[in-house]
Amino acid sequence: MQKILLIGCGDVALRMAGMLRGRAQLVGLTRRADDVARLRTHGIVPLVADLDDVTSLRRLNTAPYAVVHLAPPPAHGNDDPRTQRLVAALSRAQIIPRRFVYISTSGVYGDCAGARIDETRPARAQTPRARRRVAAEARLRTWAARSGVPLAIIRAPGIYAQSRLPLERIRQVSHDLRQPIAVLADLAGPKIRLGELPGDLLECEADAEFRFVRGDRSNHAHDLVTTYERLVDELDVGDTVMLADGTVVSRLKRLRKDNAGFDWKQLFIGSEG
Repeated sequence: MQKILLIGCGDVALRMAGMLRGRAQLVGLTRRADDVARLRTHGIVPLVADLDDVTSLRRLNTAPYAVVHLAPPPAHGNDDPRTQRLVAALSRAQIIPRRFVYISTSGVYGDCAGARIDETRPARAQTPRARRRVAAEARLRTWAARSGVPLAIIRAPGIYAQSRLPLERIRQVSHDLRQPIAVLADLAGPKIRLGELPGDLLECEADAEFRFVRGDRSNHAHDLVTTYERLVDELDVGDTVMLADGTVVSRLKRLRKDNAGFDWKQLFIGSEG
């Protein structure tokens, strides 16, 4: 099983752990000893070390298949000495991963005045925070080129864990402006999604018959698979199933279950409300 080293074990790392659990051996570097139990519950082997403490980084002594660097730079300055210490520790221990992923920020592009951008746009960092990210990216590119490590830089927009939303700042701005400010948050929780459809297209007509079937792929236009394999065991007559964000509504009128799955009758086109 491939070993992946997570540098920084916040909200994004824990979400990644859930996706990779059972597919990779995860080792997580954290500077807080009280995180150890929490990381273990997420299937992560904890490694207590601090990117601000060179001595503690001597614990980096096993070569992972890949490194995912999620730790932020310090809060001050125009450089990222944490990334500098990380690559120095990896080089000193002769740890050369086969992949390296750095989670940066779209803030490196500066104020784009609402323009649509992609990764080909030149970085024009305008804040110290963004300049620290640019410095980290440049240092990683130099190290990766010298070490022969494929490097991927993902410039993510603002990411906030639920417990770290800047709600108080937003409330203060709203108060100062004397205007209400809306906060859009994704509170949907885990989603049950349809699997792949034959031809990537499904035409739904009123009173058409469809089936939920087991498996991860459908070979028939009216057979549907889902990411929740127990769905076919839990549906009962009278249950309502909403698809496509509620724009397609199905009510289970009759039930016939076999090894393949459920038949369900009468697919109605409607809305979630």
